[in-house]
Amino acid sequence: MNKRECLMIVNILVMLSISVPIDAVGSPDAGEVLRRFAEERKSFTSFIVKIESETTFDYPADNWSGKHHHKTEYRFDGARGMVRFDMWGAVSDAYPNVTEDKSQHLSMLWDGENFYNYSPRVAASEPDIVIMTRGMDPGGVPKEQTILVQSFDAPGLMMGYIHGKRIDEILAGAEHLEMRQEKLRGVDCYVIDAAVKERGNYTLWIDPTHDYHIVKSRARQKEGDYYYAKKLPKNSSRDTILEVMGFQQIGDLWFLKQFKTTDRKIDGGNLGGQSKITDITNIVLNPDHDALKSFIPDDIPNGAFVYITALPTSIKHTCQDGKVLDDKGNVIMDCMPKKQTKK
Repeated sequence: MNKRECLMIVNILVMLSISVPIDAVGSPDAGEVLRRFAEERKSFTSFIVKIESETTFDYPADNWSGKHHHKTEYRFDGARGMVRFDMWGAVSDAYPNVTEDKSQHLSMLWDGENFYNYSPRVAASEPDIVIMTRGMDPGGVPKEQTILVQSFDAPGLMMGYIHGKRIDEILAGAEHLEMRQEKLRGVDCYVIDAAVKERGNYTLWIDPTHDYHIVKSRARQKEGDYYYAKKLPKNSSRDTILEVMGFQQIGDLWFLKQFKTTDRKIDGGNLGGQSKITDITNIVLNPDHDALKSFIPDDIPNGAFVYITALPTSIKHTCQDGKVLDDKGNVIMDCMPKKQTKK
């Protein structure tokens, strides 16, 4: 068989969506594909992203199932990060039917020095609460990583992260790595299968025509494997599937437009899971975050209780006009500086 006949057979197999080894057609190896994947992610480091999502969940062991909706805004400048979202529907077992006009607002912010987790109460009689952590978290992970990069959501996905770590960094430690070619939604994708010690098994479909985005993935962890920063306990597992359903183009760059994530988990033998469809409604690249005051906690109302994690929970501070006050009314810190400096 000559070279031309061999290539014709390979092309026929690809058209029939039958996987063939990448090397058979002289394409780049898995290492090169992952390098290109990582290189493309460098163009997405400062942004504002807005999304809308609908999540359907079922956790039989907790007798908890239903559907909820989110409108979420992310801001990130490569060092500082902010997430604010409004949630309605089945917010909790105590509030299973929250309407959109009374949606639950929550926010997380890393301003380069402090991390704020703001959680207003649904009931008017309950106080708003802010949990504030100074500096790094106990594991030494910058807070912007915790609230953005570790999230299996729009910004994290577009930046190339799955379950708290860049996927190319995860696969760098693979015990088994194999690449093939497969047509998905009419596009010839690079498909990488990998097994990583204490990280689980991964299958990635990478689309070279859309800036090497992952257009489909499956990540499976069993007990003893890391899921985000913690190992799964006995009789526990995770199975997470991503499916990209549409792209949008901004200038010369491609970004996700719509995607679906499905998570199935077993905790101590109890099965549960959720399915979420996300629409990315707006992307702003390289905004002037300081002019926009992107990393100031200006959504925290006066009178909110402030708990500082380094102090006992019995010590309660309050927020007043952007300042944190002690029980005697003394200002212990100003959390809304007039001018910000990028860290």
